[in-house]
Amino acid sequence: MFPSLAIVLTLGVAGLLGARALTRDDDPGVNVERHEPRPVPAVTKPGGAPSGAGRPVLGAAVEWALLREPGSYQRLFLQHYSSLTPENAMKMDALAPTPDGFDFRSADALVRWALDHRIAVHGHTLVWHRQVPAWVTERDWTRGELRAYLKRYITAVVRHFRGRVRSWDVVNEPLTARGSLRRSIWERVLGPGYVADALRWAHAADPEARLYVNEFDLERFGPKSAAMYRLLRALRRRQVPLDGIGLQAHLTPQWRPTGRELRAIMRRYAGLGLQVDISELDVAVGPGDAALVEQASIYRTVAAACRRLPQCGRFTTWGFTDASTWLGSAQRPLPFSSTGVPKPAWLAIADELGP
Repeated sequence: MFPSLAIVLTLGVAGLLGARALTRDDDPGVNVERHEPRPVPAVTKPGGAPSGAGRPVLGAAVEWALLREPGSYQRLFLQHYSSLTPENAMKMDALAPTPDGFDFRSADALVRWALDHRIAVHGHTLVWHRQVPAWVTERDWTRGELRAYLKRYITAVVRHFRGRVRSWDVVNEPLTARGSLRRSIWERVLGPGYVADALRWAHAADPEARLYVNEFDLERFGPKSAAMYRLLRALRRRQVPLDGIGLQAHLTPQWRPTGRELRAIMRRYAGLGLQVDISELDVAVGPGDAALVEQASIYRTVAAACRRLPQCGRFTTWGFTDASTWLGSAQRPLPFSSTGVPKPAWLAIADELGP
């Protein structure tokens, strides 16, 4: 068994964080510091891709520029995680920087590395309103032209990684806070049917891949959560190939579900016959040790909800060390500190998801 958060608090948060001054790795290209070897509670790493049965697979979003270099970032990931989501390497601006073709070099290298280390890869993301190349957003497309390009893009990418990337965020963040479809280039030019089309094209390119819609702010009841339920229900009724919903769970002490609320929402989506995975969890907090205690409580709530739902097969945090986070290291949103020290949040995860 792993130490509970209560034990951590007995020992004192300050003691947990009071490591000595740490030194940089020898490679100047990796801006992550290392610490002295010490026992760290771990979640036993199951092999293979998430199946929805048993304990959830533990994953993290990664930056390939850091992960590819031997150093503390790579070691920390390999010690604790069995699934990765590329934070940027598989977005459209990375894979299709020009209209002349595709650039798979970085994504291929990442996938090869993952498979060599028996790490499952969750592809992120095929259709999003951000990180779209300027040559796409600045062109005056007809509906037929853009539809043909998006079909070609999705087909080429999914087919390229067929058999190596076993699951995909096909459509990312399609809804507004009020629950309407976001006025992205895809919705404006193609209309609301682009969501179903994208899923169908991805399925045709790799019938074995698990296909997801991924969204934030679904963790509490409200217009957006209700709208997503209606969208997913409509897709299922029309027999559009869809396997799951990713709850991003970018949380704060001000935006946090209760355990009962989160479990109810997850069960509601699961009732549609879908996987309900935690896909991008982080918890931004303020300064001080008390904030880390509150952060750990939020992580525990989400981990417990995932563990108790058989359809929650993957528990992924959006990064794993505060040294590399889209929110900035000052927000301290992740389970390990900037120097790789486990925070109370990591101990809460280990306590809930460990054997």
